[in-house]
Amino acid sequence: GAAGLWAGIGPSLARDVPYSAVSLLLLRYLQQRLRALGGIPEVVAAAAAGAAAATCATVATQPADVLRTHLVMAPQDKRLAALPALSALLRQRGAGALFVGSKARVCR
Repeated sequence: GAAGLWAGIGPSLARDVPYSAVSLLLLRYLQQRLRALGGIPEVVAAAAAGAAAATCATVATQPADVLRTHLVMAPQDKRLAALPALSALLRQRGAGALFVGSKARVCR
């Protein structure tokens, strides 16, 4: 139903807002550091900084992405709020479950 359209909005925001902040701040920082080294073509420095920033932001926000996916994929009659769902996920699968799919998400 209509409630399904909003399933996972909290974890989505918990993933997207920090992702944007981390990637943007880290991108600018890394670009400045690479420029300070000198001798690196601008396009190479930009690409390297962008890849490193995106990788760090992706790994940092992976737990929120996993939680969002679990919330959205749960049948509507078994859907939990974010914190109870996180607790159940950790209890059932352990902390490593929060990073399942990290490699695929980084490569994307």
